[in-house]
Amino acid sequence: MDEIVETVELEDEEIEAGPSSNGKPPETVFEALQQKRATVAEEKTLDAPIPGWFGCLGFRLGPIPSAQLDRIVDVAQKSKSPERNFNANADVLIQACVAVVGRLDRDDEWEVQLDEDGAPFRVDVRLAEKLGLTATKARNLLRELFSAAPSPELAIDQMAGSYAQWAAAANEELDEELLGE
Repeated sequence: MDEIVETVELEDEEIEAGPSSNGKPPETVFEALQQKRATVAEEKTLDAPIPGWFGCLGFRLGPIPSAQLDRIVDVAQKSKSPERNFNANADVLIQACVAVVGRLDRDDEWEVQLDEDGAPFRVDVRLAEKLGLTATKARNLLRELFSAAPSPELAIDQMAGSYAQWAAAANEELDEELLGE
């Protein structure tokens, strides 16, 4: 199986407190810390190759806001669908995918794949069209993307599990970086 590669590009610079999400400079220590944490977290990603694409197509996965993750978990817990676990894992990957990455050879560096407008491809209809796939919904597109695996659902579950392990470890690393340890 292809190895999942963590890419972290952080510069050793002090993060200045700029405007918060509402456009105003932070007014409290908590707002400043939240902003610093969000800025550093945005730069942490995990590159995960998609089975069946010769190690040349993958997802760049990034942090998922906790509210979004809570919603995915809540929907899965309330669901009566026999596919609720698959749906939850698929939704995690769909939300975590900040870009589709590719390379001409498995030894090359990953490059973000951009559409004609310069926007990164994600798990959406643009990607399906570019790859000549028929899916019109994100979960079905994941199944098509992973269709070369012996069990696409299991491969998706495995990638979601690897992402969860990475996210937990990245969260600890983030705390250490922000504390200066």
